[in-house]
This record gives sequence, structure tokens and C-alpha cells, in this order.
Amino acid sequence: MCSHPSGAAARWACSASASCWHRPSARMLLGWRFLRRRTSLGKRHPFDWIGAVLLATALVALLNVPVVGHRAGWTSAALAGLAALTALLTLAFIAWEFRSAAPLLAMRLFGIGGFRSAALVAFAYGLGLFGSTYLIPVFVQDISGYSPSRAGYLLLWPGLALALAIALAGKLTDRVEPRWVVAAGLACFALSSALLAVAGVQTSFAELVAWLILGRIGLGMIIPALNVGAVQALDSQYVAYAAASVNFVRQLGGAIGGNLLAVLLEWRLGAHAEPGGAATAFQECFGVVTIAFAAALIPALSMRKHGNF
Repeated sequence: MCSHPSGAAARWACSASASCWHRPSARMLLGWRFLRRRTSLGKRHPFDWIGAVLLATALVALLNVPVVGHRAGWTSAALAGLAALTALLTLAFIAWEFRSAAPLLAMRLFGIGGFRSAALVAFAYGLGLFGSTYLIPVFVQDISGYSPSRAGYLLLWPGLALALAIALAGKLTDRVEPRWVVAAGLACFALSSALLAVAGVQTSFAELVAWLILGRIGLGMIIPALNVGAVQALDSQYVAYAAASVNFVRQLGGAIGGNLLAVLLEWRLGAHAEPGGAATAFQECFGVVTIAFAAALIPALSMRKHGNF
């Protein structure tokens, strides 16, 4: 029997993203390919190779912290050494970016209240999008007994809702202050995650689709308003830096969130080894996502014009 295209696409996307796109080396190559070109009529600056190497190594170390902590122990010397190395590389990257003539990240942007709030929301957005995309297929296959094809079919309809919501949210952002649109989107996704936190074997396919559509509508509402909110307090010369920085923070949230949720799920599955305990482990993970999005409402509501540099 042929598998459904959605299932095949889901399997391919998971393997491709895990093996290539989330590797810092792949992003560095893309950055060199596109960012080395002149972007304005001003002086052309060389690509920030030192910053790229510091950032890549810091990210590799950071993403391995929860893995080492889970496997070697949270009080182990290996974890302490890796955490210290991560902190050292991160501080070195930040210090270098302040000195660089053409930094990968304009660190001074994070000193602006409105942009900093947008960056925190972007981090939560990445965590929710990538984290739920990881959790949901595993949940329905391990708990509900879905095939990979049916799991992919489950994600098809929320994906369409996400695309439609992004298009409509762009028009809504023209009429409503961005922070209110972002807050509404966060609330929708938090509610969706809260519903998934009580899902179990008896939850029907239609219920899961409805809850996921609600969450994807929330994510679709966030992204256009978030982009506007991130740049509304900035001078035009910093808009390009702001857009790139928000995108980076969003992807960072996805990488860290997916990593942490994978470790958390493995830990909770071991803690709930009794029959039927696996569902509880997944519910706890969805509960963590709910808390993260509910907490993101605080910076979202403070996305105002705080002034420029």
C-alpha cells in the first residue's frame, strides 16, 4: 500500500531538517553565499567569519548541554565543563559583535525595550512551532497508534490553516496595534497546547485537527504582527538588522525548544514507566509549551515604541 504524500513529506522534512538545516555549518555556508554581497551603496564589509565561527561553536555547545545533562547527570563534571564552555563562547561572541564593523547580530538592538520584547516572543514562537511539530507526530503514533501517513495527514489541515492565517493577519496588523494581534495569537496557541495536554488515547482525529488548527491560527497571527512590532521602534537603517535578528532568535528558539522537549520527553517517559504512563509524559511536555506561551504574553504586551538609538 502506498503511503500518503503528507506522511512521506513529514518523514522527509524531519530527516532533512535534522541532518542539514539545523547544522550550523549549513547556515554558515548560506550566510557566506548571500551575506557577503554588497547590500547598499555604502562601503562593502567582509563577511564576519570570526563571529560566524564563535556563534556556530557556541550553538553546538549550547544544544548539547541538555543532552549531556540528561545522560551524564545534572551534577556531573562533564555538564559543568560544557556549560562553562558555552558561557565562554557566548560571551566571546557578544564581545566580538560589539567590535565588528559588520556584525552578524546587531547586539545593541537588544537594548531597545520594544525589540527585546519582540525577540522574546520570537523565541517562544520558535519553541512552539518546532516543538509541537516534533511532539505531535510522535504523540499520535506512540499513544494513538497512528501510522506515519496518518500522522502526516493530521498535520496537513493545520498547515493550511497556518498559511491562511498568516495572509489574513497581515491585513489585521494594518488595522490593529501589533502587540494585541501577537497577544491574541499567543493566547490561541497556549489554549491549543492546554487542550493537547489533556489529550489521550480516546481523543478523536477530528478533535486533534480542531485543536491543532486553533494553534496554527495563533501562530499565523503572530508572525506578521511580530515583524512589525520588532521594527516599529527603530530607525530605517536598522530594519534589516532587526529582521535578521528576529529570524535568528526564532530559529534559535526552535532548535533549543525541540532539543529540550526531546530530552524532557525521554526523561518523563522513564519516570512514567507504568502502563499508560506514556500519555502522561506527553501531556506534561504539552503543559510546558503552554506555560512558555502564556509567559510570552508579558513581553508581547510591552511591544511598544520605546524610542530609537
